Amino acid sequence: MSESSENRPEGWGIVGGWQQYFDDPALDRLAEITMDLAATTWTLLDRQKITEWILEEKGYLQNAEIDTFQPSEEQEKELTEARNQFIADILNGLTRSANSEQ
Repeated sequence: MSESSENRPEGWGIVGGWQQYFDDPALDRLAEITMDLAATTWTLLDRQKITEWILEEKGYLQNAEIDTFQPSEEQEKELTEARNQFIADILNGLTRSANSEQ
């Protein structure tokens, strides 16, 4: 973190609800992306594990079935599209300007 805001150029700091912590705004964006990914990843891991427990408890699924599952062509297409959108959303954080309110 920046030790002093006195050395920052005019207009740096809170911009449109966005707080700048590092001297280089790109580091703030990278930190934002990292935290968004961490939050999303934990939410998915948590929900997936709970879903697996419920399905296994009810006898609908054995965890080994997940590990050996082979998606159909349509399912593979859907997964690819979802993955591409996920990556595009992540990269959006790198392309926004520091003054963007998105």
